[in-house]
Amino acid sequence: MTSVPETISILKGLIVACHATEQACDRFAEATKDPKVKSVWREMMQQQGKMARELDQAVVRLGGDPRHGGVAGTSRLFWTAAEAAKDSASHVAGGPCDEAQREVYRRALQADLPQNVHMLVQRQHVDISAIRERVRQLEQAQSEQAGGKVKTKLSRPGPRAETWFDL
Repeated sequence: MTSVPETISILKGLIVACHATEQACDRFAEATKDPKVKSVWREMMQQQGKMARELDQAVVRLGGDPRHGGVAGTSRLFWTAAEAAKDSASHVAGGPCDEAQREVYRRALQADLPQNVHMLVQRQHVDISAIRERVRQLEQAQSEQAGGKVKTKLSRPGPRAETWFDL
């Protein structure tokens, strides 16, 4: 079983992940013109905020302060992902922030967390997967309606490495 300080650290990493993804969803919602996709991104943004608040409460129940003692590795991971996604037109699956969040949740689920914390993290992971699948389906439907000729710009962290692909 992980110690209380380790559990709090893991939860704080998830909080950082939720807030970073929440901001990315807001940018993606603003960037899309399709009202259905915009609605799903807004829903996902609200979901991320709610999840962060749940994680905040779990940290408090464990005796920690969710506002102090950030997680340097997680913060750096999301800063890099957010920078890569900032100018990206690729909204499919949430881009770099999606990958970073999946990795943080995967690591958390592998940890030997207290049962109630593990159940919270597992439920949030399932919720994240469900709404991301809705986004993928909507964007796939858009692509099919456009005859499969939707252009997507993929950005990677680093010196402005961008590539355009036909989907």
